[in-house]
Formats: sequence, structure tokens, C-alpha cells
Amino acid sequence: RVYGGCWFSWGKDKKYKKKVEVMNCFIEDFTENNYKELLKKIKNTTIFFDEYQKMNKYVILRHDVDFSMHRAFALSKIEYNLGLKATYFVQLGSLFYNLFEHEIRELVSNILGLGHQIGLHFDPTQYHISNISDLNQHLVFEKSILENLFHTTIKAFSFHNPSSDILKYDDMAYVDMINAYAKYFKEYVAYCSDSNGYWRYKRLDSFLNECHDRAQILTHPAWWQRKEMKPRDRILKCIKGRYDSTIKKYDQTLKDNGRINVK
Repeated sequence: RVYGGCWFSWGKDKKYKKKVEVMNCFIEDFTENNYKELLKKIKNTTIFFDEYQKMNKYVILRHDVDFSMHRAFALSKIEYNLGLKATYFVQLGSLFYNLFEHEIRELVSNILGLGHQIGLHFDPTQYHISNISDLNQHLVFEKSILENLFHTTIKAFSFHNPSSDILKYDDMAYVDMINAYAKYFKEYVAYCSDSNGYWRYKRLDSFLNECHDRAQILTHPAWWQRKEMKPRDRILKCIKGRYDSTIKKYDQTLKDNGRINVK
């Protein structure tokens, strides 16, 4: 049986009579090389969210950067080399990267330098939001930080892990930002997503073969690695990369200041 882009089969453990689930989440799909080949199948023009009214046929390439700005930059170069443009939604409160860190700021600036846009990946769980006034207040707050930090206009936002209570805010725009979860996109634009490291609804290869007039493709850059890896291993790789970078900077700081590094 196919569900959510994965193959499932069920059986029972003879001793404990427990249900056993076996999954094949098309791990071979999630490599840089395959990403490049998949993008070559895009026939319609790629656009930014604020351009959706200008064309009848288009593809919106959307990246929610949850785990790794390094992986985001890697994908942005592939897209640039293929003449495509994408929107990278970045978080102010990410547990996996810090937008105020020099290295991360440089990566975001490099993505912008390739002609892509950044958007706000807004995490509503960071606030108490009970009405539209609360939502607008916090969107304005985070939008202004990103615009000042990267000297660019933030034209779109996406919700991070939205609940049903948040998805009810489905107008096209709030505080001068296009809403990636607007009712229009949900009803009139075909959608494909790789959330949690496997395909939601359809594999991207099959989705692109259907030649939709209007499509939104959501990917999370951390899932796309140089070689095949299980989803959780991809996240561990991102965490280890940050660990290695942080401890290297710590050691170098002590060395530069002539201090003893007690180990």
C-alpha cells in the first residue's frame, strides 16, 4: 500500500503479536544530483510568491529552512546554475542555526546574491496568538528584524508546523507579506512537499510529469544531501556539522588569545 509517498507493509510478530511496519521512503530521491535532474523537468517559469498574478502558468519553488543554512546554500547554487529562482523561508528562532551568527548571515547573503528571495518562516508557537491582531503584531516584529538584518524587503511568509488554529488565517496577505498557506494557493495551485524527509502526497518526479499549470513545490534543504541517507541521519549530520564548527571556533578563539585550552 502507498501512503504519503512511502510503501507500507504490515505483519504480526508471532511471539508478541505486534504490528510491524516496514517503510521505503524513496531515500534514493534525496540527493543533490537527483535534485538537479528533477529541476530539469520544470517546464513553466519559476516565480516568487508576489508574482503569482503576473502569469497563468508557473512554478513556485519554496524552501522552509528548518535545519541547515549550509544545505540551503547548496540547493540555491543548483537552482542558479539551471536559471531558476526560489524563495528561502528562514526562522528567527531556529534551534539549528542562528541568523545573527556571521557565518549564517553570509550564507543567507550569498543566497540573495544568486537572485533568490528570502521569506519569513514564522513559528507561531513562540507567541500567544489568539486573534488576527496578535498575528499581525508578531509578523511585523519578525519581518522588521529580517529586513534590517539582510537589507531586503520580505515579501512572503510561511508558517512553521502550523496547527489548525493557525491555518484558519488563510488570507492572501498579512502586513504586506504573501501568505504561503493562503486559501488561494491551497485551492488553485498544485502542491508537493518533502516534509519529514519523505514525499507528501506524491513523489516530485511523478508530480512534475503531470505538468500542472500552477504548482508550489515545498522542500526542506536538509533532506537533500550529497549521498543517500535516512531522514534522521540527515538531521544528525546537520547537528554534527554545527557541533564541529562551534568547537573549532572555540578552540581557535583560545589559541588566538594565547590562552590554555584545558581538555
